[in-house]
This record gives sequence, C-alpha cells and structure tokens, in this order.
Amino acid sequence: MVNVNNSFVANPPIDGGVLFSAALGTTLPTDAVAELDEDFKANDHGAVGENGIAVNRTRTTQKIRRFGGKVFRTVQTESDESIVITLLEDDNEVVLETINGADNVVVEAPDEDGLKKTIYHTSTPLPIKSWVVECVDGQKWKRYVIEQGQVTEVAEVVDVHTNVTQYQVTIETYEATAGAKGQNVVEYRVDKSKAIGAGTP
Repeated sequence: MVNVNNSFVANPPIDGGVLFSAALGTTLPTDAVAELDEDFKANDHGAVGENGIAVNRTRTTQKIRRFGGKVFRTVQTESDESIVITLLEDDNEVVLETINGADNVVVEAPDEDGLKKTIYHTSTPLPIKSWVVECVDGQKWKRYVIEQGQVTEVAEVVDVHTNVTQYQVTIETYEATAGAKGQNVVEYRVDKSKAIGAGTP
C-alpha cells in the first residue's frame, strides 16, 4: 500500500544549521534531537548548497568463479562511506578552517583598514574530527553522527560574478571506536508526530 507519509524530503533545520564539527573526544549526541555539545555548536558551517547531503556508501566485490566459468561466490573486498556537502559561506571562519586547517587561517583584530584574514594553502593533511549532519522534514528529524571523519577532497573553487564562492567537500568516514557494530556512521531518526499523546487534545 502506498503511503506518502513514509517519504522524507530533506530541509535544513529552522536555524539553518546542517553541518557541525568538533575535536575528537567531544561528547557525541545519541539520538536525533539531543542538544549538541557546545563545541559542535561553535563549529556550525552555516548554509549549504541546494544539492543537500550526499551519503555515499560503496561496497567493492569480487566474483570467485569455479571451473567452467560460472560464479561460485561473490566476496566483499572493500567498504567505504563518505559524506559530500557544499558549503556556501565563504567568509565563515569555521568553513575556512575546515577547508584549509585551523593553523592555516590567521585572523587579525580589526583596524582602520578593516578585518584582515590570511589563508595559507598548504599540502598538510586535514585533521580527523567528529562531525554531525542534520536535516528535517516537518516533524521528522534525521541526524548523521560521525565519530571519526576527515575532509579528503575539496572540489574546484570558482570565484565568479554569477555565483557565490562555494566549497564542495568530501568527508571520508572511519570506523568508530564506540559501539559494537563496527560502524562508520550512526544515523538517528525521530518522528515527533508519532509521540505518545501527539495530536490529542
């Protein structure tokens, strides 16, 4: 039976916060709506692009063939998961630190010339951090929690008069140290419309 209420159309939460990061060891949320640790709140990446959140889960397999050429068994050789998201706030210091590394972003106190920033483009690998990604559909909330993730790719950056400067980043996820599932990502969901007593006078 078709039920449109089983669909999910992702939107940013009402405050607009979608992507958050924090240092390893920061307390992670354990459900879809728990208050984020202050360290995550301090690292809100602001507005994201219209393509939203892309969760890429890949499995590489190899076919083992028996004598005669038919497939005897298919074995999994690799498993990866990454998050791809586009950041739109070019002047957001959190975004600049995510793209370049915190040590490579120097912000000076404002003077008569204004607020000055110096950004060093280096080859130093970006740090492994914890990440939270959030989206909502009405009373449905969805949250991805990544204990260990690293920005491993930043797409071409274009400064042009017909668009805002934006950064499409790939966050590679690694196996979490917490939990018994060997997971890279924990996805939490809640539908507040299904709460006990919801919709009753």
